[in-house]
Amino acid sequence: MERLSIEEIIEHCKRKRETFEKVNGVEMLENKDISDTFIREYWEHRQVAEYLSELQQYRSIGTVEECRAAVEKQREKKYKTIEPCKSVTYYQCPCCNGLLHINENFCGECGQAILWEEEND
Repeated sequence: MERLSIEEIIEHCKRKRETFEKVNGVEMLENKDISDTFIREYWEHRQVAEYLSELQQYRSIGTVEECRAAVEKQREKKYKTIEPCKSVTYYQCPCCNGLLHINENFCGECGQAILWEEEND
């Protein structure tokens, strides 16, 4: 048997909820004790549809791993200093080794947030 898509489950739950509301009235369903099996079924279908709709919105943003990677990029990391000779200093991204311009807030190559702090002599 083929699995249902999230969209199909949401639509099923919405149809069930609408049927409950049409037959019994929204006011009765929302004001009656949830311990009643019938009322509980109404709320289960309603909440599943809401939760899955919210899940769809999160999935459109990206996977959990992609979101974690994006959050990690926003955490500032200190630049690397490279001195090929005494008169020249380069700054590199700590993640991708891309060259940085002084006081650039983000790496132009990978987007990593860069922490610029004064060096104490």
